Amino acid sequence: MGLLSKLLGKTLAIKKEMEKIYIPQLMEVMDISLPQAQVTFIKLLEQVRQESTDMGTARLPERYGNILLASESEDEAIRSMIASRRREGVKNEDIRWWWNMHDLERRMMLKVDEQRRTTQYLRYRQAGLSKDEAGAKVRTYYPTYGDPDDLPEDKPEDNHLPHELKRRIDRYIERRLEMDGDGLKQDMEASSTFNALLRKEIKDGNL
Repeated sequence: MGLLSKLLGKTLAIKKEMEKIYIPQLMEVMDISLPQAQVTFIKLLEQVRQESTDMGTARLPERYGNILLASESEDEAIRSMIASRRREGVKNEDIRWWWNMHDLERRMMLKVDEQRRTTQYLRYRQAGLSKDEAGAKVRTYYPTYGDPDDLPEDKPEDNHLPHELKRRIDRYIERRLEMDGDGLKQDMEASSTFNALLRKEIKDGNL
């Protein structure tokens, strides 16, 4: 089997695995039927494929997280990137988990997360909230991810959280919902944003 055939086979396997994960999530998040979710999934997949190609990340090597950590001591750019993540509480296993994934998997995870926030934002707007009010509501109840250094420093606790933290944050939310859903809701509403609460929980060693 040639290299191209192997790559195509791997991409197809990744697509099938993502279908199993995200089509049910899209049905729940968007309150849509199975056929609608399947169509939405294909549209999102095409978007992430295009983004991956445009950004050049489609060519990242396999097990890239391992490569990043192995290169940290020798490459200043990598060392700086990892240092900024560690300041946010990111651990080596988080870097391996996130960057060892295929680029399509990373981008689809974020795309579905974005779809979740957008859907909720539109629901708040339909309920009569202004754009600012709806945006604030979303930031209260949903984490936002990106480069933590992208936003102003006047309220750094509200800035984007590193993508590498997503798995730990998802597990934290699931655990809190099972054990103390009302308490989690109170904590979110008492914080400036959900990101601020999550940063506090990281600092306190709860996440």
